[in-house]
Amino acid sequence: MDSAFGSLDQDFPLLVEAGLVAIRQQDEDSAMSCLTAAMLLRPKHSAPYIGFGYLHLNKLDTENALAYFEKALERDAENMLAKSFLAICYLLNPDRQEEGRADLNKILNKNPEAEVEQLCKQALMWHEKDLTKKKSLFF
Repeated sequence: MDSAFGSLDQDFPLLVEAGLVAIRQQDEDSAMSCLTAAMLLRPKHSAPYIGFGYLHLNKLDTENALAYFEKALERDAENMLAKSFLAICYLLNPDRQEEGRADLNKILNKNPEAEVEQLCKQALMWHEKDLTKKKSLFF
């Protein structure tokens, strides 16, 4: 345990999950509060950083999202969820789309957990269907 808060450490998973729920409900203030508390409890854990990255990715703020996913990977270099979200950020950058696609395929080749596999497959389908089009209905 790397927490300075002793018995409060048991609240860590609840705070991370509450932060993710708040993100899905578009409640940025609550998400920030929960994830910050989780980060204070376990500053060396990757989960709060993934949460902050996910928060920024949902706002299409890929610059900050990238920074948080990279911080998560500094704490857990093999975290497939952080790697997947980082690759999705690359897909959103026209100069790095091929890198993102390649990274997602590498993750899939490592037989990730079902949720990560589904995320990678959905991102690749989205890339193929929507991001690589030269023309769209609106532009």
